[in-house]
Amino acid sequence: MLEVWISRDCLNTLLFIARSAHPNETFLLLRGEIRRGVVIVRELLFPPPTYTSSSSIAINPLRLPVDFSIIGVAHSHPSGALRPSITDLTSKFGAILVIIAYPYDSELCVAAYEFSGKRLRLRILESCNS
Repeated sequence: MLEVWISRDCLNTLLFIARSAHPNETFLLLRGEIRRGVVIVRELLFPPPTYTSSSSIAINPLRLPVDFSIIGVAHSHPSGALRPSITDLTSKFGAILVIIAYPYDSELCVAAYEFSGKRLRLRILESCNS
């Protein structure tokens, strides 16, 4: 994969949800598509209820939907770390991982990664209707 495209609306929603949940972590599913090495995030989905704290989040994978349009996950890091942890990288669901780091106030607090740990270019679009 070369880069991740996300609409400004989706990005602002990620930042808002992370701010609202702070000091606990958040977890969202990313729905979209992958075309020619570009991951296009079109929607954010809330998974079934989870356990969350300031240092971890637990998801029951058996309660996640079977939905082939889910291309990855997003979750917040209240610690401010913009890098994925080993646990993040080994908890693969989809093709990408998006981290939203404290203070959740701009696109500089958001980064996208492959589950190998490789950081991907994040491109903010006014709309993902292409």
